[in-house]
Amino acid sequence: MQNLLRMKIWTVLIGLLTTTGLLAQTTPPRPPLRTVVVDAGHGGPDGGAKGSIAREAQLALEISLKIRDLLKQELP
Repeated sequence: MQNLLRMKIWTVLIGLLTTTGLLAQTTPPRPPLRTVVVDAGHGGPDGGAKGSIAREAQLALEISLKIRDLLKQELP
């Protein structure tokens, strides 16, 4: 299950990076990327949908933290 989640996260990141690369060819150069913000959403009183084993906010936070850890590992 963790490998499947890791594959999904990498697929999303590669898609975002590919799209960004395609757009960069048609726009003026930008300064180098210094900060990446990973927002889990559903904070505070809005916990999102409630499933049988977890709330949406809990899952979104776990995924965001894993993305953060992967980014720190791959882009120190």
